[in-house]
Amino acid sequence: MSESDGRVATPRTATQRDVARLAHVDRATVSRALDPDRRHLLTPETVRRVLEAADALHYRPNTLAQGLRRQRSNIVSLSVPRALREQSSDFIEGVEDRLGRAGVALVVNFGDDGRLLRASNGLLDGSIVLVPDARTLDRASFAHPAVAVGFEHEQGLDVVIDQAHGVARAVDHLHRLGHRRLALLAEPPSTPLGQRFREDFAAAVDRLPGEVTALYATFIPKRPSSAPEACQGLLTRPDRPTAIFVTDGGAAAGCYGAARMTGFRVPHDVSIIGYGDPAAAPYLVPPLTTISAPTRLAGRRAAELLLAAIDGDSSMTVSLEPHLLQRGSTAEHL
Repeated sequence: MSESDGRVATPRTATQRDVARLAHVDRATVSRALDPDRRHLLTPETVRRVLEAADALHYRPNTLAQGLRRQRSNIVSLSVPRALREQSSDFIEGVEDRLGRAGVALVVNFGDDGRLLRASNGLLDGSIVLVPDARTLDRASFAHPAVAVGFEHEQGLDVVIDQAHGVARAVDHLHRLGHRRLALLAEPPSTPLGQRFREDFAAAVDRLPGEVTALYATFIPKRPSSAPEACQGLLTRPDRPTAIFVTDGGAAAGCYGAARMTGFRVPHDVSIIGYGDPAAAPYLVPPLTTISAPTRLAGRRAAELLLAAIDGDSSMTVSLEPHLLQRGSTAEHL
């Protein structure tokens, strides 16, 4: 196509032959260098040259063609329920990163309708499923290897982000600072996520020595103003909490404004700690103390387990624990 007839020329897609020419190797060498399972047959220098040439030409392997040679599609799916969509971006990136290095394409399905997944069963090498409640997991619906990822130690899960441990770390941190009136600001208990946070928080408070008061409030993730409104409601109670644990980092940031509007300073008058570690957390004033959940690492581990399962290997359940990132929004209660 030429530009003289009014049509714009479409750039030609780079091929393995183009990569071979630029790297000064043959096509077989390019094929080996781009295959994680065979690149060990080449010298590191050769692999580097081929990868640099492929990057310069924006070459992308044809994963379907590679899969046909191995009787695989080189495509896997990831199912994320609507309730976890906002919290799953790091997890998805972790999955994509590990699968991409293996030359496997990822299809992400958001929603609770499993019909699309079942319809594509025959086209996939495997699936990763993020489940808010392990009791709802139906492995019989998969016609291929599947890895289940959840937030509690329940039978049937392959990767566990131990949410109960993270909640306990937050509660213990506030208790050590001298706080005895603790509030949980979480998703509604009518949702699996909100119910699990409430159960974990109550259990963590029950384990504390002495008398500790637990207060509860909810926010609606799709309504940003609901978090500061709920926080303001907590702070205007006669028995107001001296510390608030918020199950979403963004919602925790919203509580800063609510505290100012009610005349309280963070952390001098009220301590705030968030679950999850948003990128803005260190830049808030004061910087937000958080419980950092290893969601990106969980994504990589889930992808590794799935790749192993596709190859016929079995593995043990992987359990990952959230950890405390203490910054400036929590302080000793005097």
